[in-house]
Amino acid sequence: MADVAPQSVNSPDGRAWTVSVERRQRSMKETREVPFFWAHVVVTAIIAGVFIWIFRHNTGILWILVVATFIIWAIGYLGATFAAMIRAETQGPPPEHRLWKVDKRGNRVVAQQGVVAAIQQGDLAVEPPHTRLEEI
Repeated sequence: MADVAPQSVNSPDGRAWTVSVERRQRSMKETREVPFFWAHVVVTAIIAGVFIWIFRHNTGILWILVVATFIIWAIGYLGATFAAMIRAETQGPPPEHRLWKVDKRGNRVVAQQGVVAAIQQGDLAVEPPHTRLEEI
């Protein structure tokens, strides 16, 4: 993953912002606070139980479906784990921060440029192309 250098940006109100691209890093405590976390755990346990049942009954075509489903799940998991985030912070006054999630790893530079342009225009609640505002 090529690193994108942090940028300093001035907003129209005179505050200096630092915009950087980083990987998402959550602790286990933060992960448990994500909406629908426990529902996800229950559904995953049910799916695992169905997979075990299929493996025990050794039906041919279902093996292929199980493997395909597992591969798709693994790709989604890895994509979420290594998601790029754009963080914008200012010391103020008043001190503030924003956090955007980049929709695809290849769009990091374009997304950072969009965030920089939004800050320069003074629009801090916007979702530039290829981003989703996660935290204010």
